[in-house]
Amino acid sequence: MDLNNLYRQETYTDLGLGSIQCLRPVTADGTDDPARQPIFMGTAQIMTPHGPIPVQCEIKADTLRAACVAFPEAIKAEVENLVQQ
Repeated sequence: MDLNNLYRQETYTDLGLGSIQCLRPVTADGTDDPARQPIFMGTAQIMTPHGPIPVQCEIKADTLRAACVAFPEAIKAEVENLVQQ
């Protein structure tokens, strides 16, 4: 494992639309690393005639609040990207 690139994973959900994972940077001793920004990942499902398809994307945000606000548009953009592919 790369001791200079460690993250703590936190998961947040509204029990409805999906979830947001926050990958919070930490140092090798497990304390927060303020020199690096957290990474937010959104996860949701879209229903198809063949069943649910998971959708995951990075959310450009600096805070959990900003990630929650950006979540719908980020998921929508990822779904459009999947359809094009």
